[in-house]
Amino acid sequence: SLPQIEQFYRISQSLAQNTITITILGFALGQLIFGLLSDHYGRRSTIILALIVYLVATCEIIFCKSVSLLLVGRALQGFACGSFAVNSRALAVDNFSGHDLKIAIVYLSLAWGIGPIVAPYIGGVLVTYLTWQSTFYVLLIYALLLLWFTHTIIKSSNNKQLGFKAYFLAIKIMLLDREFLFRTIILGLCYVQGIIFNLTAPFWVTNLFHQEPAVFGQSALFLGVGYFCGTLLNRGLIKRLKERSLIGFGLSLGVLCSFLFVSIDTFATIYEAAAFIAVINFGAGFIFSNVMAGNLAKYAEFAGICTALQGSLMLIIGATISILVSAMKNPSIHQISYIFLGLTILQLIMYICMPNAKLHSK
Repeated sequence: SLPQIEQFYRISQSLAQNTITITILGFALGQLIFGLLSDHYGRRSTIILALIVYLVATCEIIFCKSVSLLLVGRALQGFACGSFAVNSRALAVDNFSGHDLKIAIVYLSLAWGIGPIVAPYIGGVLVTYLTWQSTFYVLLIYALLLLWFTHTIIKSSNNKQLGFKAYFLAIKIMLLDREFLFRTIILGLCYVQGIIFNLTAPFWVTNLFHQEPAVFGQSALFLGVGYFCGTLLNRGLIKRLKERSLIGFGLSLGVLCSFLFVSIDTFATIYEAAAFIAVINFGAGFIFSNVMAGNLAKYAEFAGICTALQGSLMLIIGATISILVSAMKNPSIHQISYIFLGLTILQLIMYICMPNAKLHSK
């Protein structure tokens, strides 16, 4: 819906793209704040609080008449989503450990993979036949269902009441842990790959290929299916192969496909470009859950703080790169392919240089 938002408010393409960037920044801040609150006050209460904030923000977006209010609403939506990301992973750590935790993280990654499959397609159809606000009506209904589900199903609070001093000490320890930081940087670079496509592809569809917004949703299915299939295959191999082998395969596939992506100068359709990124996302299915599980298992005692800090740093990386991409003037697909090449090579370098390599084979 970015081109439609650009036309509705009569703003620049860059400012329209920043509605995503500010959501990512709110998401990063929300994870950090709700991580502290989740470990102290419990999972259930912080999820309900975040859902109320999300509902208010979504209503504000639907009826706002200025882009400033739109940006505020998107920031609040991202802030509230920080709670959902933190608590979903923290609940996994609360209830599982060891190999079972890895499996739980894989299933969470599968759930995250469903979003990129379904959401862009639904959004593209809604915008084509209705208005861009219709997507937020759907989000409003979904949030109401989640509020009912949380209030009804999630019973345990699991708050530890250790005091905020202990939490800040845990943050300090994590920030000084080079392996934790290297893993988090890899996650951030992996995460931003999908964001870049969502920032640029809607404008390629309407301005370059002169097609309906629904085509963007259909092309985004390639990315979501790629990640979903990679994560699903990773789930089947996780008992047979070592973590190092699985992550190494995902990283190598990403670099190889990025070189092929760069080698092509022109694209006849958006689907051709999406196919390359889908293969990169297939590799990300082997990277994301395994790299994340390593951090969560190491700091299981402070699950909320760990997921919060990891998620916040990951999203700060994503937001920074998104801002740089948004600052580019109508970047071509070929220009964006070089960004993917840089991201995949940097992920591989970070993993090779990551400290405590002996932990990877466990």
